[in-house]
Amino acid sequence: MQRADVPSGRGFKGFSIRGRLLLFSLCISLIPITIITTLGYLHARMTLREEALDWLTAVAESRMAHVLEILEVKNKQAVNFSSDGFIRDSLEIISGGGLVMKKPLPA
Repeated sequence: MQRADVPSGRGFKGFSIRGRLLLFSLCISLIPITIITTLGYLHARMTLREEALDWLTAVAESRMAHVLEILEVKNKQAVNFSSDGFIRDSLEIISGGGLVMKKPLPA
């Protein structure tokens, strides 16, 4: 017993001319639209991923340059402090554990 709304196994013979034309026109229009939409989506996804990676790379390089600059400034400060006689003498007093008697200033 066959249902009335399902065409029998006779291929397209179960459809009327109108139904065949409708099915054919839908296939002609929907298949290219599906392919074009899929390709557009894949291209947009790839482009967005590249832009995001480029932006993140730029941010990482900027932060790395900033950190290197800070370290360079701190290194210069350490060199300046180590060459300062007052700081060097104070460090010797602290590390020696005693006080060094300074000469009184001439009056």
